[in-house]
Amino acid sequence: MTSNRYPFDRVDYPLLQGIRFRRQVLTWGLGLVSWSLLLGSTLLAEEHNPSLHWARTVLIISGAITAILGRLALEDSVKVGRAMLDHEDVAQLLWHEGTDAVETPTIDVTPVATLDPWEYLSRAGREWRTHLAVLSPTDTGKSAFLYLLLGVCSRARPTCVQVVEGKGADWAGVPDENIVRINFRPSMEDAHALCARLHKTLDLVQNRVNAGQWDGPQLVFVLEEYLALSSGLKRRKGVFEPYGRSLDLGVEAMAAVARGGGGQMVLISQSPNADDLKFSGGVRSNFRIACLGSRLGGFDAVERMIDNYNFVNKRERERIEAEYQSAKRQLFTERHPLILTNLLGQWVCFPLPYLNDQHIAALNIASEVVPPELLNTGD
Repeated sequence: MTSNRYPFDRVDYPLLQGIRFRRQVLTWGLGLVSWSLLLGSTLLAEEHNPSLHWARTVLIISGAITAILGRLALEDSVKVGRAMLDHEDVAQLLWHEGTDAVETPTIDVTPVATLDPWEYLSRAGREWRTHLAVLSPTDTGKSAFLYLLLGVCSRARPTCVQVVEGKGADWAGVPDENIVRINFRPSMEDAHALCARLHKTLDLVQNRVNAGQWDGPQLVFVLEEYLALSSGLKRRKGVFEPYGRSLDLGVEAMAAVARGGGGQMVLISQSPNADDLKFSGGVRSNFRIACLGSRLGGFDAVERMIDNYNFVNKRERERIEAEYQSAKRQLFTERHPLILTNLLGQWVCFPLPYLNDQHIAALNIASEVVPPELLNTGD
């Protein structure tokens, strides 16, 4: 799955070396030929013999043609070399035509045991207290995963779930007062309501932190399409741009202090790349990541995360890769998702529980109503 930056162990490496050698020979050969022709024509010109003028002309024209053809051959060699370096199946395409086939080394993908998803989610309901970024495209089971996770958490301890969304989703079990519904292209009222709710939640959490102890539910703030909202507001400039910056500042502040006051942030994005979140090192360390994928899409998000040195330790990649390959074999349908996450600290990959449409429709979150001080967004 992953490409090797240094191709010394590739079966076509000798051929790559041959092309590089050919390139060097062409470069030096063309240089020597051109200088020889130039020197010869100069010597003939110094003889002042009119009968040799034709020979000088032939040498100059031959040198020009040789340089042009050699340059084209050199560029062709460079293109071939680059194409071979970028092509993973070059051995089959080149060595199988007119030469003996070279056997491509195989990777041992012996199935490994994956975690029990119900046991993992049950444990997450008791222990999960961190912020979470969910990265996956459409049709990868984001809604089912969040409903399962928040449903288990809300039954393990008092929880107030607030949601900012623009898709018209039901969010079963979450009171209407807890949901801030905005347009995909937010109006001024939408932008103000979003930022006001976020910063009032942050103020409540900060008061809890300052008090040193607090009573009340765990505050979970779910922000759908965070990247689209943030970048969209800032790109619109004018009166919308300050709201985009206010949103980013609120998210960073929540990531820094909210856990101490019983606050959690859940960011949802369709981007498959965690680096698109553009978190600094301190903010990034406060977030857990969940990448979901199914046969309908999302495997690229999982694979990019496995290769992302900013998040996944190099020593863990071999184990995670084996779990990923094993989890893909356990998917029952096109929509059955798998997940790569460090929700509880360690990176693991496993298939999520297989739920049909009836099961998904029955999922709900036992959320408490949002505290009254968060509902006044007029100031």
